[in-house]
Amino acid sequence: MCWGTDRIAKVLDLYDEYESLVQKKNAEITDYSDEITALWAKYDTAVDNFKASLNDMMDTLASATVLLKQVKAQLSNITEHQRKHLSLPIFSRTKRFIE
Repeated sequence: MCWGTDRIAKVLDLYDEYESLVQKKNAEITDYSDEITALWAKYDTAVDNFKASLNDMMDTLASATVLLKQVKAQLSNITEHQRKHLSLPIFSRTKRFIE
């Protein structure tokens, strides 16, 4: 239910900058430095959010890789006789993915 939490890109609220630009255009004001500064700040925030999200994904993948390597090591120690007596259907599926 909460799968998307911190996984979906945050929406940037650019309404204030847009409105300010429209008002300045209508008033024939060409100094947009305040809006540019605000937009760059929001851009930097968006980039930081994406980087944090990617770092979290990389950490998760690294943890999963470690776990899979541990499972592979444990499975490689199982004898053929033990394999034949394992009745867990997941065993055969897992073995395919980690070889």
